[in-house]
Amino acid sequence: MKKKNDVQRLEDLKEEEQFRRAQKKEYSLYLKRKLQLIIRDPLAEELIKEFDKLPLPHDDWPEVVQNLHEKLVKKWNVHILSTKDQKYRYALSGWTYDEFVDLKGEYPLVIGNITDTLEPIRVWHVTPYTERFKTKKQKLLIHKDRIIKEPEIGLFPEDDKLLIEIDLNLIKLNDARDVKKTIWEYIARHIKKRKENKVEAVIANEPQEILPLYRCREITFNKYLRWYDINAQEKLGFRIIAFIEKESKGNPIKAKELLGKIKYMSKKPKVGTPVKGKNKVEVEGEDAVEKGVKLIYKAIHRKSYRIKHIEAMTEEYNCPQHGNECSAECSYQIDWYNRIKRIYPA
Repeated sequence: MKKKNDVQRLEDLKEEEQFRRAQKKEYSLYLKRKLQLIIRDPLAEELIKEFDKLPLPHDDWPEVVQNLHEKLVKKWNVHILSTKDQKYRYALSGWTYDEFVDLKGEYPLVIGNITDTLEPIRVWHVTPYTERFKTKKQKLLIHKDRIIKEPEIGLFPEDDKLLIEIDLNLIKLNDARDVKKTIWEYIARHIKKRKENKVEAVIANEPQEILPLYRCREITFNKYLRWYDINAQEKLGFRIIAFIEKESKGNPIKAKELLGKIKYMSKKPKVGTPVKGKNKVEVEGEDAVEKGVKLIYKAIHRKSYRIKHIEAMTEEYNCPQHGNECSAECSYQIDWYNRIKRIYPA
């Protein structure tokens, strides 16, 4: 009997560990996406520049760093540190750098959830039912009701927790199917009611503008980021970005080559197919690009997208062959000035 209990205990521990790892993986995914958005935030870019001015380790922060840090923490609901500083501290301690959101330290900021808990990500959890029933009759009534007692007051669409009472004294292994069925039926009714009332799902204390990007698939999120970067850095419109996607057919090398040709043109290329009866030009996938860019923009800036708010980023002039002393025939100089003409037309 003791051996059987030990085996069961080990199986329970194994199942709990698997669940914990699955939660940590989902939590890590959420923070990784959050990090990608944060490093594109103008506030974060300013903080990174200020971090780079500080000696290692960053023991004392000047007022400008403290103010920027405070704004970002409040805006993104995460702890924020400098990757360079953290790597230096790990090295001083003789430890291997192991920040699980960015294991290799590829990005300039280290982030972690502000509450150090998986609660914002966990979809459900068990609440033990501890009330003791006084009579056998009451116990039988609960058992007859599949061991589950639904809340006396029905859920409202804005509720985000479902507390279910389960009498662990009476539950049996063969009750598993009924328990799952009953719980899921209740959840399904709630989801249906939420949809009917058009109530968006929320994560407590999290910026609501991020949630659509948390729910989408990884491949979709990465596409949205790529499109946003092209739009923000090169000031290329949705139609041209969609044209690049269509022509490259998912081949990243071909897409990069095509973008390279377009970005160094002195004028934006005309692409697309005229729509009959309308003064409009369209490219397949243009709507998807527009949706993705606007979602990323809103998540970062917390306001609706406006093309006039996009400030194109241009690197400093630095020819790999001639530095800052190029002749008029230098291809780097020609490409650089063509790009400036396209982004900032006279």
